[in-house]
Amino acid sequence: MFIVGLALATASVVYTKRLWGCWFNPMALFVAMWSSLFAVYSFDLLPYYELQTRTYTVLFASGLCFCAGCGAASLCFVQDRSRKMTGRLRMQVNLPRLRRLTFVLYFVGVVLLVGFLLMIQTRFSLLQLISEPWQLRAALPEGEFGWYLRFFYFTMPAAILAFLHLHLSSSYRWVMHLIVWSSLAFGVATTGRTAVIWLLMWLACVYVLLAEREGKELRALSVVTLATVSAFLFFNVFGNWVGRTYENSPFTTTKNVNEAFSFVVVPYYYFTSNLPAFQNLIMEPPEWGWGSHTFLPLLKVIGSAVDVTAPAEVSEFTSTPYLANTYTYLAPYYEDFGLFGVFAFPALLGFLIGYLFFEMRFKGMNLTLLFTNSLLATVIIFSVAVNRLISSPTWWFLALAPIAGRWCAPRSNSGCEWRPDFTLGPAKRSAE
Repeated sequence: MFIVGLALATASVVYTKRLWGCWFNPMALFVAMWSSLFAVYSFDLLPYYELQTRTYTVLFASGLCFCAGCGAASLCFVQDRSRKMTGRLRMQVNLPRLRRLTFVLYFVGVVLLVGFLLMIQTRFSLLQLISEPWQLRAALPEGEFGWYLRFFYFTMPAAILAFLHLHLSSSYRWVMHLIVWSSLAFGVATTGRTAVIWLLMWLACVYVLLAEREGKELRALSVVTLATVSAFLFFNVFGNWVGRTYENSPFTTTKNVNEAFSFVVVPYYYFTSNLPAFQNLIMEPPEWGWGSHTFLPLLKVIGSAVDVTAPAEVSEFTSTPYLANTYTYLAPYYEDFGLFGVFAFPALLGFLIGYLFFEMRFKGMNLTLLFTNSLLATVIIFSVAVNRLISSPTWWFLALAPIAGRWCAPRSNSGCEWRPDFTLGPAKRSAE
């Protein structure tokens, strides 16, 4: 299965490159992620319950639906596919407004972070956050921190805009670097891996979309490799910090792993346990939530006004035989609409995500499309584990994209300067 998985991933990249002129696209990314999942799963480092034929069939058919949706979206741009879209980019951005928006988002995020740390100091201590983060993490889901814990709602988009500014202008470089790196560091305060890895992947996707558009494919590939290795290293280092290591896990009593390779067991579990967990899910009749899981962020907003109880965003644990509570991105669709949702929603997502990508690819890149498509690329990356589209931060980021694009659009009568085109690389950057 390992060889088959790598072959499928490679074939998807080569095929879509020939078809659409780019290797980093929703279909190729989706197939590469899911093929890699099955390839890694085949190493059998942990004795999961054996996957049944029905599970493979459902997952394969669902994947085909997503790819079919992407293919259908590309048909809307048949007349534009012959255009050569590499070379110098045409992207108009009002740089002063981009800076102001970046600073505002970052400032709000920092204020919320300070409030969060003050609450930590009141209930626990900042020293305990550093030395015993697992105790703090157990208290976070209680909801006592409110909006203070949502500082990353603002620091993450601020980092993305600062990263874009670094490629548009040579001014304010140290400030923008500070915003990007500090936003990554702030994610550690959540005592979870997700915020940091999510932002790291998002930054990588932004860079790859820019680099590939200019034909710098080798540089884009190197960034993908670097981001993957960085995420793996952070996952392990952070796991050691919060006490989640192979040595204090239940894996040591059920599977004998060579000590030299024990550091890969916990990442292997988090990456692959979603498959047997999903199998457990579809073995039971669906809850028929009729959209309560799929549109959870919207239900949370409505529920606060009309006293409707929304389902929990974090799923209950299931036995794989190890406890796991991530069921791939298909879980909310099955819980709401059964197998129909497992097939219909991937097709719809494939079409919508594909359409936005091809709009950027063949019509022209702007801030809104770059922000949105890079974010949706992270949704695809995380699809092997969870559904980021039922997460409130994702809805907030998607709503922020057109606002940022509109705010930073150039105004001919404003007297502000902007860069009408740009290329990647220090030697080709210039001041405003």
